[in-house]
Amino acid sequence: MTITDEVIEAIDQDIAQHAPERGGLLFGPIGRDFVTLFVPDKTAATTTVTYQISSDMCTRASNIERETKLEYKGIVHSHPGRFDSPSRGDEHSAANAQRLNPHLSKFFMPIVTLRIPDSTLPHEALLPEGKISSYCAYRTRESLPGSQVNVKLARALAVPVQIGENFNGPESMVEALGVAACDYVMPDAARIGGVTDWIQAAGIAAVHRIEMSSHLLPEISAHLLAATPTCHYLEYVDWADAILEEPLQIGDGFARVPDRPGIGLTWRPEAVKALALDRS
Repeated sequence: MTITDEVIEAIDQDIAQHAPERGGLLFGPIGRDFVTLFVPDKTAATTTVTYQISSDMCTRASNIERETKLEYKGIVHSHPGRFDSPSRGDEHSAANAQRLNPHLSKFFMPIVTLRIPDSTLPHEALLPEGKISSYCAYRTRESLPGSQVNVKLARALAVPVQIGENFNGPESMVEALGVAACDYVMPDAARIGGVTDWIQAAGIAAVHRIEMSSHLLPEISAHLLAATPTCHYLEYVDWADAILEEPLQIGDGFARVPDRPGIGLTWRPEAVKALALDRS
């Protein structure tokens, strides 16, 4: 989910500049993962450790959708201390919101905390006096309106998560990034769909500002990563060296991409013949 700078500034002024907990509603263009409007909830039931959306805001949400032609996207609110992930109560609220809004496949639920971290993670953005951490509740593909909502927490682990070797086409990457399922991606050149679909996946990763690595097939992946805007790491193995005239060269921690035609592979006929199966 993308948030405009104007919305970030409004959240900073109405939430981050005050003691927790405070919150408000988020709206954006229909059918798009984009937030363009923040409406503070001035009459919410709050304590220093809880936030409960006001009944007034529930009524206003429908009016705002009708008047602005925007769509209700979720709720942003603050947490005390360093508690920068959704609570169990937040998860129940998200599930209830999707039950009441069956047209929403996702429910955005960022958390604002008022301590400035030493560094930020991919799902976080700094505010002048704290940070905002992005989370999203979504329906599983099999679920129907009113059924259980699975909440994926991007920071369920303390270490970054990388997935992608089993992405079957760019659509799998879109689904994973849409629910913040990982911090990095590493598609397999064969499973993603070859050169054409790799280039499409590289564009998806660039839009999401996610660094992209490769899975195996280094002789092919080196070329593809050279055309990947968010190129990260090449997964290297030398398994094909024994049957190649000129194996991929590695030096000073970098792969030297050949400029030979195509993917630059020339087989050693005698080595290939020695490994061939006798099918007669």
